Amino acid sequence: MSHTTEFFTDIAADHESFTISPQRSHDESGIFQIKWNKSGEFKCHLQGALQEPSTASSGKLRLYGIPDDGDKWSISDGTETVVFEFDSDSSVVETSNLRQVVIGATVAATLTTLKTAVNAADTLSITAGTVYDNVVELAHDSTGPNNVRIEETVNASNQLRSSGMQGGATTQSDWYDIVTFEYIGGTGSSDDHQTLGPSGANTIAAVVLLFPFMRATITDKAGGAQVGAWLIE
Repeated sequence: MSHTTEFFTDIAADHESFTISPQRSHDESGIFQIKWNKSGEFKCHLQGALQEPSTASSGKLRLYGIPDDGDKWSISDGTETVVFEFDSDSSVVETSNLRQVVIGATVAATLTTLKTAVNAADTLSITAGTVYDNVVELAHDSTGPNNVRIEETVNASNQLRSSGMQGGATTQSDWYDIVTFEYIGGTGSSDDHQTLGPSGANTIAAVVLLFPFMRATITDKAGGAQVGAWLIE
């Protein structure tokens, strides 16, 4: 959620509008203000929604032929990065972030060794799965937007190709109720506001700061006809 967001227009038949500005104080104390420029009486219902992981990222590693000694793939799960180096002379000294891939007599044998190396990398939350048609498939162990491009370093033969990691995403949750308040009459001005948080009538700072998505739904004071709904992203 941005420090200040202004949103929504054309909310009623007379085209009067208000501005709702969510904001945090610079000391992160959780002050949240809803401001408006609107005459008449109304009720404001504030809701929040969460980001929830929905799909996991995936990728593919392809060998077009036997790789050269020293060819590398760098694979990241969004937190940890591990380099997988092809080795024909046992020169690779493994660490938690550098793994040896012994070059086999065939592409299929080399891909099988690669799959084993990926799955043996304890710091990497990525699993190597099916091997087919000179390809080994990768899948992130967790859902969410962990989309980090696989990097390759190749020598003369240039036998490495990759795609991903890609396709990881989040989705928006259902809306959760936070607070409802009323505005009782008046002409309305840009200084009219409701303060939520430690300095306001509603101490909901901890709740407000949890939500990356928020919206305010405005009705008449009796809770009748809706005159506007707005989304904070």
